[in-house]
Amino acid sequence: MDNIIEHKTRFYKFVEQYLKNSRMVYTQDDVKNKIEQIVTNRSNPSTKEMKIYNLFQAFKVIEIGGVNRLAKLDEEDNLVKYICAYEELFDEIDKYHKTVGHGGIHKTLKE
Repeated sequence: MDNIIEHKTRFYKFVEQYLKNSRMVYTQDDVKNKIEQIVTNRSNPSTKEMKIYNLFQAFKVIEIGGVNRLAKLDEEDNLVKYICAYEELFDEIDKYHKTVGHGGIHKTLKE
């Protein structure tokens, strides 16, 4: 158990160097707020607020197993890209790494 905590600590120290000023990093609160705003305003798609309009253009909320997930649709590559909160990043990567049988970075990225 200590080993995973050590890996997690090292991971976040390393990642913080590269993501300090990135606008692409979302906290759990950011993700929850975006999901709430999209779900709340979904019934009124003709909203006049620019912030809500831009949110609808940039993100979609997809329900998976009863849980709402924030996603971006990449129409060029025909992909759905799920938004992972910064605090959950290590756990998500670790989960997929184990799913592919510790197969390394390339197999993990494909998953």
